[in-house]
Amino acid sequence: MRQTDHFLIFYRKNSISSEKIDPAAAQAEVAYQLAERRKLPLAERYAAFFIDLPEQFGLLTSPAAARFGGAASSVYKMEGGDIVPPAGDVYQ
Repeated sequence: MRQTDHFLIFYRKNSISSEKIDPAAAQAEVAYQLAERRKLPLAERYAAFFIDLPEQFGLLTSPAAARFGGAASSVYKMEGGDIVPPAGDVYQ
């Protein structure tokens, strides 16, 4: 896991992700700062998952992910210590 000011970024150690995590973390922080300047409502911290391969992205999201590149964003909530999955995903 890599922690930044506004993100907890999860990735697999000893993978392609581990070599690219620092630039990805910096890019996430830049995006957060941009959203903050635009006065968008933001949480104090977000969870993010850095995935190596498009196939893994599809397995963790949905088959529709094959038509998109970039990032997927999901909303989740905690209920009684459990993570409740989202009703849908947003792809960019």
